[in-house]
Amino acid sequence: MKTLYIALSLACLFLAHCSDSKSNSNTGSTKNENSIHVIFPYNIKGVWLFDDESKNIEREPFVTGVPAIIDELVSNTPNAEKGFRLTFSAIAFPGHQMTATREKEENGGCWYTIVNTSHRGWLCPAMFKYFDEAPEKIYLKSDPIP
Repeated sequence: MKTLYIALSLACLFLAHCSDSKSNSNTGSTKNENSIHVIFPYNIKGVWLFDDESKNIEREPFVTGVPAIIDELVSNTPNAEKGFRLTFSAIAFPGHQMTATREKEENGGCWYTIVNTSHRGWLCPAMFKYFDEAPEKIYLKSDPIP
C-alpha cells in the first residue's frame, strides 16, 4: 500500500508538471535534472495533499485511487497524517518499498498499477513538475519526519 501511495502522489506531481516539462533550448538540459525526488505529503480532513514551493505547488490533492495507495504505503509510518517524507524516482534506489508501473495515459496524466497488488491510481499532470516524461516505472518510499 505504501508503494501505491507514492505512485498516486507521483501522479499528482505529473499533472502539475505538464506545463513545465520542456527542455531548456539554451543549455540542452531539462528542468528536472534530479533523479530522486522528495515531497512531504500530509492529511487534512481525510484528504492527502502536498506542497512544493520550488514547483509552485500548494495543497495539491491526491485523487483517483492514489489515497488508498498512500494509506497502504504509510501503514507503518508513525504520525503519517501529520506529514511524512515521500521519496520517489524513475530509477530504482536502495530501500524503495513500492514499484508503480505505467499502464496508460489519460486526461493529461497516467494510470499506474502497484506491482504485486491490485492497487491502481491515476497520477495527475502535476507529475510533470518532476519528470519530463511519464516514467515506465516509479519507485516509492515513505519515512517518518523526525
